[in-house]
Amino acid sequence: VAQVVTTGTGRSFAADFFIPLTLKNRFDEGYPVKSAYKDMISAAEISAHKGIPLPVVNATAVTFQMAMAEGFGDLSKGGLIRVFEKLLGTEFRAGKEAR
Repeated sequence: VAQVVTTGTGRSFAADFFIPLTLKNRFDEGYPVKSAYKDMISAAEISAHKGIPLPVVNATAVTFQMAMAEGFGDLSKGGLIRVFEKLLGTEFRAGKEAR
């Protein structure tokens, strides 16, 4: 999966940075979830005040809220994958077989 994402149209700086760390179970490098969430909420408040819709920010905020509720606020943003791992009952790590 990592090879497909990082070599296809899904390739991005974020994928190149976070996927290798995620495969190694490393969530200590990068901007913390709780700090990114604070910035996201600031953007949402400004956009609401100016009447500018930001639907992707609003949708993304839910994932950040779920991550913080699970205790992942101090992890890097790559740690957001843990929300989906928990929902799906699997882990995305090197050497792990899909269940």
